[in-house]
Amino acid sequence: MGTTQIPTLPKTREWIRVVRLIQAGADAAQVARAVIRAAADALAAASRDEGVAEAAWLLAQLPTAAREDDFAAALRDCGMRVPNAPGLMDVVVAVSDAMDDHFPNNRGRTDVTEIAQTAAAEAVASTVGARTAGFFGTAPPDVQKTFAALATVKRFGAFVRTFFARLVFKCL
Repeated sequence: MGTTQIPTLPKTREWIRVVRLIQAGADAAQVARAVIRAAADALAAASRDEGVAEAAWLLAQLPTAAREDDFAAALRDCGMRVPNAPGLMDVVVAVSDAMDDHFPNNRGRTDVTEIAQTAAAEAVASTVGARTAGFFGTAPPDVQKTFAALATVKRFGAFVRTFFARLVFKCL
C-alpha cells in the first residue's frame, strides 16, 4: 500500500465556493454543479491539449494493430517501440514512451499532457489487465487477442471511456 496525497485546491473564487457549499452541507447536485463550474478551465484546456489528442490516437491504434498478423510491426508503425512478442507491460511502456517521443525535449508538453500520458497507460493496464492474467502472467498471443477484441464499437467505447474518465478525474 502506498500513501494517498490529496492536493490543495486552487484558491480561486469558484473552488472557495465549492468548499463553502460542502461546509454548509449542500446536497450532492449543488456541489457537483459548483465543481464542474470550477473545473471548466482545466477541462477546456484538456480538450485543446495536443497530448490528449496524441494519447487518444495511440489508444485508437492498439485494437487495429492487434488485428494484424504481425502485432509488433503494426505497433512499431504507429511509433511504439515493442519487442517482437509484446506482453501487456511492453505495450503499456510503449504507449508512454511514444508520448515522450512525440514531445522531444518536453517541447509542447503541458501538465495536461502528463495527465493524459498517465491516464492512457492506466487505461491500457486496467482494461487489458482485467481481461487477462495481468501484467506478467499472460502470453503475448493472448495480449494481442485481447487488444484485438477491443475493435468492436462497444468494447472500444468502454476502453476510451476508461481513458477519458481517468483524464477528467485527474484534471478535477
